Amino acid sequence: MKRDNNWERYDDEKLEALNVLCDDYKAFISKNKTERECTLAIIEEAEAAGYKDLDKLIEDGVKLGKGDK
Repeated sequence: MKRDNNWERYDDEKLEALNVLCDDYKAFISKNKTERECTLAIIEEAEAAGYKDLDKLIEDGVKLGKGDK
């Protein structure tokens, strides 16, 4: 009896996307060795993408609107 293998469902485009994801993950883990480093790196990435610190916004009395980050 032959078992299904999900790898057989991946075409070249999906495999390339998976390889990019894996390479990015390996680079991130290599650069950020501890939970603290990972957390700081994720916060930096979120801020670079336009996300704001919710605690700071609440402290400043800023009201959030639909679609705010």
